[in-house]
Amino acid sequence: MSKKLSPVAKAGWLLVGLVGAISLGVVSLRRGEPVNALWLIVATACVYAIGYRFHSAWLM
Repeated sequence: MSKKLSPVAKAGWLLVGLVGAISLGVVSLRRGEPVNALWLIVATACVYAIGYRFHSAWLM
């Protein structure tokens, strides 16, 4: 069974992916400067949400 994502859901997951990518970019490109913990939390939450959503869809 393949459940298609609506355009709104696709846009939402695209937004989550972009926010996660920006957060990971900030964390990785701030060499020698202190990184705000919020960047780490946002990046972790985005990666977890994407992994949970699409890995569970693969298992079903």
